[in-house]
Amino acid sequence: MTGSAEPGTRPVRRGTRELEESDPSIRVLASVAVIQGAKVLVMKEEDEPFHKSWVLPQGYPRPGETLAAAARRELAEELGLDVQIVGLLGVYDEFERDSAPGPVHWVIVCFLGHPVGELEPRPSREAIDYAWVDVGARLPKAPAVTERILTDLGRRRRS
Repeated sequence: MTGSAEPGTRPVRRGTRELEESDPSIRVLASVAVIQGAKVLVMKEEDEPFHKSWVLPQGYPRPGETLAAAARRELAEELGLDVQIVGLLGVYDEFERDSAPGPVHWVIVCFLGHPVGELEPRPSREAIDYAWVDVGARLPKAPAVTERILTDLGRRRRS
């Protein structure tokens, strides 16, 4: 590989091959849009990255864990629910320019899911509140990425 690396990466030499190492300011979250009829589950997140904002259940994948498994695990930990993953809604970018120690690029992989078993969420330390909202709804105090996901859900429902 010659020339400069793509933004967000830096070249790393291993043996005779040059590999690219990802930038630590790029972070991945696994998320799930839990659909029940014409409603989608949102939660008010206590922790970072979207402190006190309405978001879909989400969290960081663990080493060796698929993104779909991470989305299911996070939903169980945050709201005590299980979900059957039925597809991928999309991959979303959110840029947090004013964070300390520096800018962060969030990559949110959002799956579609249907609840399995218990339908009444149980808030936790991480999810201090929840609501079933209309697909495509606009929420107060929601990050732009949540609005984009809800808009996509509304479009998908109409088509």
